[in-house]
Amino acid sequence: MSVNLNQGLKPSQESITHEIGSLKTIVNLCPSASNILVEIPLFETIGVSVMSPSLVYNYQLRGSGGLFKGAKFSYFPTLSKEGNTFYITNPDGTVDSYNGYNTINPETNSYIYYSYAGRDLYILNDKYGNQIEYLTYNNSLPYRIIYKDGTILTITSSSNIPSKITNSFGDEIIFTYYGSYIGQILYKKNNINLYKVNIGLTNSKLSSVSIKKVVGSDETTIAYYTITES
Repeated sequence: MSVNLNQGLKPSQESITHEIGSLKTIVNLCPSASNILVEIPLFETIGVSVMSPSLVYNYQLRGSGGLFKGAKFSYFPTLSKEGNTFYITNPDGTVDSYNGYNTINPETNSYIYYSYAGRDLYILNDKYGNQIEYLTYNNSLPYRIIYKDGTILTITSSSNIPSKITNSFGDEIIFTYYGSYIGQILYKKNNINLYKVNIGLTNSKLSSVSIKKVVGSDETTIAYYTITES
C-alpha cells in the first residue's frame, strides 16, 4: 500500500524513470529544476494488508536534515498550515496546497476537512477514498491512515518524532532515534523480529542503507545501498 498522493515529480514536469536493480530512479529533465530521486525499498510486511515502506532520497534536499537526513519515509507526508491554506509535503518533495476546508485540489482530486472525534483532526481525503488524519499542530506527521477497505495504520509519535507504526494484524514498524535522526527501523510480526534496517550518515547526510533479514538470533544482509557525492 502506498500513501503518496503523487509519486515522483509533478505530472506537469518532464522526467524519466529508470530502475537499477530494486531501486527506482526518477530524473527531472527541466534545466531550471534538475533533480534526481531515488526510491530505496526496505521490506514488505507479511500477511494481509501488506505495507511496503521505502526511503525516498531527494538530491536537491539531501542537506535538509530531518528524521532521515535528506531522505523521507514513504508513509510520512507532513501537513502544515499558513492562514487558511494547508500544505501537504509528500515524501518525494512535492508540495500540494489546499485552500481552506473542503476545497478540492484539481491536481490531486483530494481535499482537507476538519473533524473532532475526541481530538482535533485535519483529515486529507484522497481520490481513492483513503484518509490521512493529522493532529492540528503545524508540520504534523500523520496520526492515522485509514484505507478505503477499512485497514487502519496508527502512527505513534512524541514531539513529532515517530516511534512506531502498527495495525490490527500484528505488524509493527519500530523506529530507533539516535539523538538527531532515525538510525534503525525494525519490522516485527506478532512480536517476532523479521527485518532490520540500519541507516548510516556521512557529514550529517544519508550515505548508506543496510537491510537485514532476521531469523531468531541470526541476521543476514539482503541489501546494502550507498550514496556517494562526487
